[in-house]
Amino acid sequence: MWPENVTEETDPTPELREDDPVREDDHYVHWLKELREHLPFSILAVLLALTLFGIVHSIQALDAHKSGRIFHVFHPIHLLLSAAATTSVFWTYEKKVIKSVLVGFFGSTIICSISDILLPMFGARIFMQDMHLHICFLEEPELVLPFLVLGIFVGIFSSHLLDRASFFSHSGHVLVSAASSLLYLTSYGVGNLFDNLGWVLVLLVFAVLIPCCLSDLVLPVLFARTDKGRQKLLRHHLHSHHH
Repeated sequence: MWPENVTEETDPTPELREDDPVREDDHYVHWLKELREHLPFSILAVLLALTLFGIVHSIQALDAHKSGRIFHVFHPIHLLLSAAATTSVFWTYEKKVIKSVLVGFFGSTIICSISDILLPMFGARIFMQDMHLHICFLEEPELVLPFLVLGIFVGIFSSHLLDRASFFSHSGHVLVSAASSLLYLTSYGVGNLFDNLGWVLVLLVFAVLIPCCLSDLVLPVLFARTDKGRQKLLRHHLHSHHH
């Protein structure tokens, strides 16, 4: 009989039972885990967006005007997906219609503006690029409001379906976010993307990673009305690491 020298690798994080309280330390540990687990998604999404942009650009040159038109397709879609995800997470554990609508509306509007517009703009200015500020929600509300309303509706009435399809919906969400940030750069200031590809890659990863984590976890938890609601939200995410 052979000796058993091989030990099974285990997750150092203890299994969290349904009735276990979530300690304060668990909050920070889990948010770090969220950043770590979102990082591969973010990098892959940015690389895919850059690749698709390069292919399209080689077939049909995309100037600022054409990029802007495509941006005004991807940014509203990003708002819809973000509103659906944020509203769904919040609604799952606190079924208050008005509060869910407000969290989904303002959460997605702020997060998508940071991801698609503000981070790309300020990041490009750090690298001495002259960027123009264009916030669709303020300048073209008639374009984005239908997407926001539909996203909130889906988040409330189809939250159970979004939870089952979380991997695919999240992958699509991250890809659309990366494409929106990239298109904003090429639409409102960065004239030659390929001469600046190195810093554009790093900038886009951060522009996708940080707001995505805020939208998926931090905002719903912060706006939960009670400690019990926050505990349930965090327990839901913590359980996802063990299954």
